[in-house]
Amino acid sequence: MADQLIEKYAELFSDTHGLIKGHEAKVNLKPDAKPIVFKPRRIPLALQDKVEEELQRLVKADVLEEVDPSSTAIEWASPVVGAVKPTGKIRLCADFKVSINKYMCPDDYPLPVFEDLASNLAGGERYTVIDLKDAYLQMQVEENSRKYLVIATHKGYFRYKRLPFGVSFAPSKFQRVMEKILAGIPRVGVMLDDIIATGDTFDDHLKNVRTVLDRLLSAGLRTQKAKCKWFQEEVLYLGHRISKEGIQPTAQHLKAIQDMPAPTSIRGAHAPLLLPGAAPASIYSVNVEVKTPHFRGEHHSPHRHLTRDHSPHCQTPQRHFPQ
Repeated sequence: MADQLIEKYAELFSDTHGLIKGHEAKVNLKPDAKPIVFKPRRIPLALQDKVEEELQRLVKADVLEEVDPSSTAIEWASPVVGAVKPTGKIRLCADFKVSINKYMCPDDYPLPVFEDLASNLAGGERYTVIDLKDAYLQMQVEENSRKYLVIATHKGYFRYKRLPFGVSFAPSKFQRVMEKILAGIPRVGVMLDDIIATGDTFDDHLKNVRTVLDRLLSAGLRTQKAKCKWFQEEVLYLGHRISKEGIQPTAQHLKAIQDMPAPTSIRGAHAPLLLPGAAPASIYSVNVEVKTPHFRGEHHSPHRHLTRDHSPHCQTPQRHFPQ
């Protein structure tokens, strides 16, 4: 079934770069914005060829365009940082936090809360996870905003034509667009570039997956075939194991809690609840001992039992989880 879908929606899984239709990213600056042009950061000689190769790849992919300062005034320019991937290639990111991010007007559109996603996903018959290719880079930046997204490199100036990582409003903007694209499809969740679909029955699931693929293709998006998971009984999504049985933490998250030192304060007793992936569904054993899901004001008293010397509350729930 998965192979049939991949064949039917071959364009969606192609190596080409997607371009979202009908949506552009616009940079709005605060009134006190003061242009700043950073000089290029030094690139180690051993990495310069790889950086140049990546710049050329991004230009060819229509993500970047070169800017000639003799004909185009450079008002803003941010330095770049590079990270070597496991493949040996370079990932380039603009360091907007030192330049323009503080002057950008924020987009206050909220990212979804995992508990809200979980309530819509738990108990599905099967699960399909779809990973979008290049995420933000599939969204075009409007022409007048590109002057704010210039990067300074040892090979000159380039500006982004697509929405880059590191822009402060990018997550909210991208989430807003993705929710519009996938609006109204039952038992489907999206967190930025991670999409998950399920259904009460296999047929419902298949129908929802096809609707998602139709919407993505119509919107001009592209996905990463290698990272998609099809018709699974259990999947990992946003750090949780999701299945027909419900939502469970991963072994990695459980180990992180088990390996934490015993708490010596109320704040320390709260610490396991603040770990990534520690959703209420996965901390039931702590709630049972504490006897309250609240952690403020008059509800603090039960937590103090967790910090007493040799308290069984301190060790038993923390160290023992059902696998």
